[in-house]
Amino acid sequence: MPSKKSNSNSSKGPKPLHICIVGGGSSGWMMATYVANHFKFDGRKLKMTLIESAEVPPTGVGEATIHTMRGYLEDAGISEEKFIKECQGTFKHGIEFVGWSDNTPSFFHPFEHPPVVFENHAALNFLKADRGEGAMARYDYWAGIQSRLARNGVSPRKKSDIPYHGIVPYGYHLDANAFAHFLKKIATQRGVNHIISHVDKVESSKGKIDRLHLRNGKQIEADIFVDCTGFAARLIKELGGEFISGAEQLLVDSAVTCQVDAKDIESRPFTTATARNAGWTFDIDLQTRGGRGYVYSSKYLSPDEAFKEFSDAYPGQLDESRARHFQLRIGRMDKAWKGNCCAIGLAAGFLEPMESTGLYFVEYTARLFVEVLKSLTDDNMEVHADWFSGIFSELFDEVSAFIEAHYKLSNRRDTQFWRDATSAPHSPRLAQLLSLWESRAPGQFDFTGRSFFEAESWQAILFGLGWRPQKSHRLASVDQKTALAHFRELKVHADRIATTNPQHADYLGL
Repeated sequence: MPSKKSNSNSSKGPKPLHICIVGGGSSGWMMATYVANHFKFDGRKLKMTLIESAEVPPTGVGEATIHTMRGYLEDAGISEEKFIKECQGTFKHGIEFVGWSDNTPSFFHPFEHPPVVFENHAALNFLKADRGEGAMARYDYWAGIQSRLARNGVSPRKKSDIPYHGIVPYGYHLDANAFAHFLKKIATQRGVNHIISHVDKVESSKGKIDRLHLRNGKQIEADIFVDCTGFAARLIKELGGEFISGAEQLLVDSAVTCQVDAKDIESRPFTTATARNAGWTFDIDLQTRGGRGYVYSSKYLSPDEAFKEFSDAYPGQLDESRARHFQLRIGRMDKAWKGNCCAIGLAAGFLEPMESTGLYFVEYTARLFVEVLKSLTDDNMEVHADWFSGIFSELFDEVSAFIEAHYKLSNRRDTQFWRDATSAPHSPRLAQLLSLWESRAPGQFDFTGRSFFEAESWQAILFGLGWRPQKSHRLASVDQKTALAHFRELKVHADRIATTNPQHADYLGL
């Protein structure tokens, strides 16, 4: 005879899974929107609450993404046209690096995959021509057409292209605060319960969060808590989360940002990262305004000194009353999921904004989170939490090594910051890869396949900084004439696309 409990389950179905997200902003609403669009597992119902504190001010100036954001938005059931319109979105072909090396005044990190005939074909052609002729054209011109399109202001897509697709992969620049509000509307329409109140106390026992005590007098209990409380990481720390600092490898720890008016933007379909005395500045152009920032090390500059250098870099653009100063915490939690608490965004870890990884980690962990939910039961959360944490830590450390290489392989020595940044100890992962690549260029088998930043990205940065393999036996098999023909064909292809795709500003109606 069935038990009373089983009778209850059969008549009412499984108990709804309650997920409580603490913290709004882009991270919280990205998670809420994505999960709400995907929770259709075995007919189990979902209850989702997002608690947002009115005491935490918005921080967005302008945010850049990598091209994987297109997949997130499409998979979250969001209209690309509405997203671009409501979030001041512009397109991003990649990043232009200026002043990072004396060998190459500027270089470009695109999103496209280089043409491949043999493994690392574009890289080998470039290295062969470079070794034979010396000081050949910059590598991004060999790796494809995207950097040419970017510099010529060409849109990556036409109006007639299907949403989220273009002639080359592309990311976005967006207004982070507008993006959060845009997602909030979608998430609440999908049934997410939005509570505006501050969390005064996190109550926990036996390695799990029991309930949250809110300032409005309410208490919130849930099956899973998602920590989106930023650098404070209030929930994951309550369960013993320990922070692993990355400050030894990446020296920047501060930022000053400022919005600029429409008259100061150029509608560039790429982000610009310019090396400065104690770090680097970024340029992000939105539709009606821009975002500028200086990411630097407080060991070498005070906030006032940083703003002075920042202002000098953008004469007449920056209003000090609009500037915002931030302290950055570089590193990650030892585990991104502990007990019944999953940390995402800044609460899980942060790498400086160098390669636009902030929202990338959020979209990636949202996908991981949904994968966990598909097979989660009352008694297997621990094994799934360990799986989630392991993947996030591996991904974070892989990307950290990539960003580290931007500094370590520069030949700048003109300020104390650059002397210290280039001589700082290599992480074990970076040291391993550089040792491996003494005899060859980065290749596809060097990576796990989880990180976006694989062989093509490493080639773009390493070759752009002037790094070359010390020896490469494979170059002997590359024909010099074929290599140069490959280069010329890419230019013809880029010129042809420039005549069929609209200008970036024209596409957006600017």
